[in-house]
Amino acid sequence: MGYLNLGMPQDAWNDLEDIDAKDRARPEVLKVRVEVCRALKQWEMMVEVSNHLGKIEPDEVSHSLDQAHATRRFKNEVEAAEILSMALSRYYDDALVRHNLACYWCVMGRVEKARAMLETAIKKGESLRELAETDEDSVGFLGGWRWRWLAGNRSPGMLIPEDMFYPRAEGMVLRG
Repeated sequence: MGYLNLGMPQDAWNDLEDIDAKDRARPEVLKVRVEVCRALKQWEMMVEVSNHLGKIEPDEVSHSLDQAHATRRFKNEVEAAEILSMALSRYYDDALVRHNLACYWCVMGRVEKARAMLETAIKKGESLRELAETDEDSVGFLGGWRWRWLAGNRSPGMLIPEDMFYPRAEGMVLRG
């Protein structure tokens, strides 16, 4: 992780390639590879590696989160949401799975479903309130008053202007 921490992800990748073949499949090496893939925006590879990690470490929720994150960037929110929906059955109490699923649903136009999921996520992990306002995936549509509206903290009579929405494949989506 040294090169990665120094902002040199390609050097980190090269170091991973120098590891003996028998050791490259070790979970600790694969976890570093996931982070290097994230830094290099190698989303397809990140999907493959995190999917493999999920199979060899099925009790580790981070692998599902990483796979969904990369899938969103490599493919789309719909497939990322499917990954987290499946993960939710296994990691039912995980607030971060719920938060990320709410983010994807909101982008897909499933605003009421997203709001309900976000409320549950915050109940399970109060620290997600800050994350929802700063995370790169959620700040565009959950930041500021829009996030408060989704979380149910809206003032009486608060309306969302119609021009906040634009058509998307599966419904209406908040503009970010």
